[in-house]
Amino acid sequence: MSNQRNILRLRIPFSTHNNKLRDKARPYICMTNLPDLRLVKCQTVKISHRDNPNAPPINRVLVLPSNDVPLISPTIIDCDKVFDVLNVSFIDPALLMTIPRKPSSISTQVLKDIQRKLNHDGLKVHILALNEVSRLNNNQIR
Repeated sequence: MSNQRNILRLRIPFSTHNNKLRDKARPYICMTNLPDLRLVKCQTVKISHRDNPNAPPINRVLVLPSNDVPLISPTIIDCDKVFDVLNVSFIDPALLMTIPRKPSSISTQVLKDIQRKLNHDGLKVHILALNEVSRLNNNQIR
């Protein structure tokens, strides 16, 4: 079962100019427990983030690799938007977990930092169709 704080590797049906989120599984942090998922996107820190503090995402949390998180690179958590998927269950959640590293979830403190950053008026909530999320992720989600 996937719980709050778990990091999952998913393909997300979110339209962008080049469908990057759809093409490759990327890490997302579960902000809620099943059956309804709220996900935030993780992305590796880019040069543009280091050079320009105003580069998107504007609302973000920086997470550095440590024994407390299963991330191997400095990572930005995008707090400008969230992805909601309703009434979710998993066939085998282990198949969607990040590369087998311990722990498979973020610390409680990182979760609190993300929750604090998500609390802003400009937050964009994208509700995703369960059948499309399932199809993109080899029907491991239903």
